[in-house]
Amino acid sequence: MDDVVIIEKILRSMTSKYDYVVCSIEESNDLDILSIDELQSSLLVHEQRMSRHVVDEQALLVTYMESSKEDEV
Repeated sequence: MDDVVIIEKILRSMTSKYDYVVCSIEESNDLDILSIDELQSSLLVHEQRMSRHVVDEQALLVTYMESSKEDEV
């Protein structure tokens, strides 16, 4: 199987949570010359950014909850 066929299958199999990532990869890369390793790297970068965003949101939530408790006292 050619890399392009595998890459297209991988991108099609991504859940809807990753729709914007798939669109970004398709728009910014020529899938005919993209390697599987490059795709994997790109997906890992997006995953790391998403996990960092979740950590930031949790930190903000904890800060908000703590300040709310202080206001009650």
